Amino acid sequence: MPKPARGRRATQPLAVGARKKLVAAKATPTSAPPTPVVVAAKPAARDYGQGAFAAMIRSGALLAEGMEGIGRAWVGVAQATMHDGAATARAIIGAKSPQQVLELQTNYARVTLDRLVAESGKLPALSVGVANRAIEPIQSQIAATVDRLWRRAA
Repeated sequence: MPKPARGRRATQPLAVGARKKLVAAKATPTSAPPTPVVVAAKPAARDYGQGAFAAMIRSGALLAEGMEGIGRAWVGVAQATMHDGAATARAIIGAKSPQQVLELQTNYARVTLDRLVAESGKLPALSVGVANRAIEPIQSQIAATVDRLWRRAA
């Protein structure tokens, strides 16, 4: 038998019987894939799942809106701080004495710290408000589910 070309595998010719089996296997139609069995869910069980899913979606949307509001509040603080910093830098450039520079820097630090303390005090209230709004759809879904279960049990 001659050597195969480099990188190719040598194939043995099929025997006559094997060739007939291969042709016969290709000629016979394959059986169709089994059709999936659809099991109808009970309407009540489906309602629970759909309601829970809708509650989770609504809760996630409310949480995203709330986090966006918190982010906007902090961006506002950062913008105000940067604006004050730029105004202070311009004032420092025009300062006529080191005493005036020191006063400008001290005033900027005090204003910035006061703003951060005031805004950081608002963060817990914003966070609690967001959490309460986000949990409402889930709480109402749980209450509805418990109510349905109590009515069925009675």
